[in-house]
Amino acid sequence: MARKLYLLVALSLTVLITVGSLISFKGNNTTQIHISDKIIHTSAYFLLTVSWLLVFSNTLKRVKYFLLISLFIFIYGILIEGCQMLFTTEREGDLFDVIANLVGIMGALVFFSIIIKKIK
Repeated sequence: MARKLYLLVALSLTVLITVGSLISFKGNNTTQIHISDKIIHTSAYFLLTVSWLLVFSNTLKRVKYFLLISLFIFIYGILIEGCQMLFTTEREGDLFDVIANLVGIMGALVFFSIIIKKIK
């Protein structure tokens, strides 16, 4: 039951990040909160990585799933940046966004291995 919930959260975050990365926010009359774009990238990829680690935490060997999930999420982030460059007019890919994504992924790996594994 918990694994299904983790999967739902992981899929939802993946869709949310994809849509949020590719839609235009230009012209929205909403109140803007001035938070660094890099903090948003780091936080989003931290949560995304933790959610996918929870989905597969009981099915694969620890090191194997850490590496595979990290690699897939890192490649996903690069693909999103590429899609921003190719398919959007108001968004652009940024190497520093990829680095911020990587920081979030690495932070999630540390968090997951130290905190979550001690709880289970």
